[in-house]
Amino acid sequence: MIVTDGRCGSSCLTFVEQATNIPDAMLAGSPTYANTYYNEIRFEELPSGLAKFGFPIKVTRNRLRLSNQPYVPQHIFPSDINDTNALQKWITNIAK
Repeated sequence: MIVTDGRCGSSCLTFVEQATNIPDAMLAGSPTYANTYYNEIRFEELPSGLAKFGFPIKVTRNRLRLSNQPYVPQHIFPSDINDTNALQKWITNIAK
């Protein structure tokens, strides 16, 4: 069982993508963060210093998850995900 929440981004999303390929793997908690296909941004400042621009320099191709699509767990935690005791009890109940 993999517990996620909205703070799961970047490398966590890559981990969840790989882990969900494991047979019988389950997601629980709340939906993850969502990112685009562009996963590395480069910033450049104008010589005047009046503006800074960001532009993508790295893209992930052939990803199953769509751009800006979070992972949504099969089991949504109905309360505050930061309440560790309640989360542990809930996971124990759904794992039975």
